[in-house]
Amino acid sequence: MAQWYYAADGEQAGPVEETELKNLLSEGKISADTLIWKEGMADWSPFSAVFSGADEGVTAPVPSASASPGHSSPTSASTSGFGAPVTGTQAADLGLKYDFGDILCWGVAITLVPCIGFIGYIALMVMFVLEFVELKKLVDAGKLPESQYSKVHPALLLIGLFCCSIIFYPLFMHWRNQTGVFKPQPNAVWFAIVILLGSIAISLLLNGASAFADAINQMESM
Repeated sequence: MAQWYYAADGEQAGPVEETELKNLLSEGKISADTLIWKEGMADWSPFSAVFSGADEGVTAPVPSASASPGHSSPTSASTSGFGAPVTGTQAADLGLKYDFGDILCWGVAITLVPCIGFIGYIALMVMFVLEFVELKKLVDAGKLPESQYSKVHPALLLIGLFCCSIIFYPLFMHWRNQTGVFKPQPNAVWFAIVILLGSIAISLLLNGASAFADAINQMESM
């Protein structure tokens, strides 16, 4: 007998057999627009689209959990903007315009690249601000609860990222993860710390080498 999964209060529920699934409908625990899925289906579909005799024409909410190992729930991700959310994240479910996920986590390594490192970091900051503004809009609209990240004043975000990046970039990535909205980046904090400390170390080494070379030149000219 086929095992069915269904969306309940924004979460995946099941598995249940077909008869039990239909009983849930008759008992009013699910509706004709509830999304359901079973092995073999390409994607989640409303109950009414799978079984005849149910009311049609209502779009169901999207479950946030995966249907089964290896199968992700569908999302209504926005396709606008160059930072379209990754399928399966809450950002996608909410229609959040920007979710730069991996770029913000691993892209900070660009600071180690000579000449273009600063330009790359500026690009990362722009992405940070775009995400932050979109998140604030959802919080202000009551679609998301307040978080440590959303409570940050935009001016402090910019000052922290541009002037004290060695401290605040990892901290903001930590708070960003805590929102549960964007694609999770469990390695973001330690990676950012390593890269930013590395960039300082390289700068000190280069400056030290330059100073040492100048001192040698001065001694030779004496």
